[in-house]
Amino acid sequence: MTTDIEFVRLHLDVERTKRLHRGGLAIAELVKELGLHTQTQEVVWAITYGENGNLYRIIEVNRGFHNHVDLDLSSLFTAVVATSAPMFSIAHNHPTMLAIPSVSDNNLTEKVMTGANALGLVFEDHVVVEPGGDWYSYREAGRIIGDERKTPKAASRRKR
Repeated sequence: MTTDIEFVRLHLDVERTKRLHRGGLAIAELVKELGLHTQTQEVVWAITYGENGNLYRIIEVNRGFHNHVDLDLSSLFTAVVATSAPMFSIAHNHPTMLAIPSVSDNNLTEKVMTGANALGLVFEDHVVVEPGGDWYSYREAGRIIGDERKTPKAASRRKR
């Protein structure tokens, strides 16, 4: 299968020339399109893009275990700033077949939100995707606080 995605391994750096529509569904679809949701370990990706939706990069920022992943925030913010993108989201998979955020996921989202706001970065969403296609969007669940130029709040879980 031929694709316009170029994989470069620094941490899995995916560069695309396509436009990303805003919202949890678009991020979940992108993760699924790349097959990242079927990883056997939890993995966190930073997805950086412009205000017009042009996707800059998807960067794997950490890889964990089958039911947990830790994330060093300095690694995340360094990766985001290095792309010069005005906004970003994070996504990670749940190999355990549940797109329900854990307490760790909630704590991570709070820390990323606080750090991004302090650094003046636009943090749009944190999306959790499981192998069967279910996903959860913190923004659409009303749990992301920050720059209000974001997508309107909607249902938090969907299957596609």
